[in-house]
Amino acid sequence: MRLRVALLATAALAAVAPGASARARPVVSLSASPARLTLASGELQRIRLRNFGASRVTVDSSLSGLAVDVRGRPALTSRPTEGRNAAGWLRVRPRRFTIQARGVATVSVRARVPRRAQPGDHQAAVVLATRPLERGRVGVRMRLAVRVSIRAPGRVRRRVEIRGLVVRRVGRARLLEVRLANRGNVTEKLAGRVTVSLPGRAALRVRASRRELLPGRDGVVAVMYRGTARGVLHARVGVRGAGAKTFRIRL
Repeated sequence: MRLRVALLATAALAAVAPGASARARPVVSLSASPARLTLASGELQRIRLRNFGASRVTVDSSLSGLAVDVRGRPALTSRPTEGRNAAGWLRVRPRRFTIQARGVATVSVRARVPRRAQPGDHQAAVVLATRPLERGRVGVRMRLAVRVSIRAPGRVRRRVEIRGLVVRRVGRARLLEVRLANRGNVTEKLAGRVTVSLPGRAALRVRASRRELLPGRDGVVAVMYRGTARGVLHARVGVRGAGAKTFRIRL
């Protein structure tokens, strides 16, 4: 069963006890930094947790696979996801620890890449789940997840395919959805790379500032068209580094 991932950088997620005043310090409020790690084989990095709450908490650290749907939404998963689930390559210490109110703790994460691993990028997540010591004061168990990307050594292959262009009506506007596929073995960042050009009009640039396309996965990025052109026409989709294709669409 997949669980949606809560990715936190510097902002804290608060869990307030029932009946507590909105002005009172929350019982549990944690942040994890950084929100993601990039590791090579044998490398060790650390996650810093800060407890902004009024209660000390016990935290369990564990590992999970990570999946991302076609619209870039991450989720925890136990599935191998195209053979690139790298949860088994990580070691996290400590497994259980306590953070005092207003305290700080550090979790160490180390990667060990198997010898026969497929070259390229692999994904996992470090999951940090709280267990409040004072059970009567809190009714919420918090769970944070930090994304981890591990690059296995070997030949890097980059191949983004443009698969299609679909038009969806949104009131009087039109949503142009570009469908892509990553057939390479490394994660592709899409920021500033995707454009949609209509005849006689300036190119529309897809604002995918934080979107990534994982190896072996399909993805959709979209741009809103609010112009007046209607009817059947030919639109050209371009992806920097991957060429361009023309599609017949109806606005």
